[in-house]
Amino acid sequence: MDGWWAEPYIRAPKAWRPRGISLFRCRHARLTDFTFRDSASWTIHLTGCDDVLAQGLHILNRLDVPNCDGIDPDHCRNVRIIGCHIEAADDGIVLKNTREHEALGPCENILISDCTVISTSAAIKLGTESAGDFRNITVNNCIIHSSHRGLAIQLRDRGTIENVSFSNCRVETRLFHALYWGRAEPIYVTAVPRHDGQPAGKIRNIRFFNITGLSENGIFLSGSPDSPLENIQLHHVDITLHHQSKWPGGQHDIRPAHSKEHGGLSDRPTNGIRIAHARNVTLNHLDLAWRLPLPSHAGELVSIENVTDLRQFPSA
Repeated sequence: MDGWWAEPYIRAPKAWRPRGISLFRCRHARLTDFTFRDSASWTIHLTGCDDVLAQGLHILNRLDVPNCDGIDPDHCRNVRIIGCHIEAADDGIVLKNTREHEALGPCENILISDCTVISTSAAIKLGTESAGDFRNITVNNCIIHSSHRGLAIQLRDRGTIENVSFSNCRVETRLFHALYWGRAEPIYVTAVPRHDGQPAGKIRNIRFFNITGLSENGIFLSGSPDSPLENIQLHHVDITLHHQSKWPGGQHDIRPAHSKEHGGLSDRPTNGIRIAHARNVTLNHLDLAWRLPLPSHAGELVSIENVTDLRQFPSA
């Protein structure tokens, strides 16, 4: 299997790597109770599919190979991913709307439940490829650990992401090499343009309920001036920050974005939560704390910038 990759440290992928399983415009598909190891690229790619059940799967990929995602529903509808265990160096479960298949419609009516995920990138993610809409997504009762990013929404293109719920999840994140996107954020929601002159779409009606975590970074919620986040709710979210790896903290990551204002890694103190360019935000019983000793890059627990209609309960 080493023939799929060039040489270390982070193994550079060769362009001709095959994907593991690809289903294109399939209906009423069942993928149940099997193990897939060491995929050379995306393990399971579902494109334009309707009514898919993925249950009881074990995906065991290397943790040093970019692009070896676990499960990628792309322009799909009515998908259930239940009771799976996924280990991948890239995103574990990632919903996409790729530009190549834009005519196949939105990604909608998706349930992700009772899964365990380890990822060197984002464990459970929507985007970044968003040439189309995402709606009616539920993530419930999942455990994420040893991951570079936890629950993530990354909008970079013109689509809209709306009506998304994350509930009853345990998230443990860690820093890793900077070539991988992510800076150990347990919750990450961003809407920024991929390129100058091409505004991102909208993120609205997003709810996080009963999320607990131990992380090396804080929650990061950031829209952009033309695409503010709308109606974001955090209810009973409890995150402990603790820097314990060898990798440096004190960075924010808004990749991939190539605009002058947004993009790349930037150095700034680590907050328990940072909210920027948003409106109608509710923080209900948000509990954030650093585990001592404080690292040198620790900043204020709460950082607010260009946010309107912020409600906090109990009031700060």
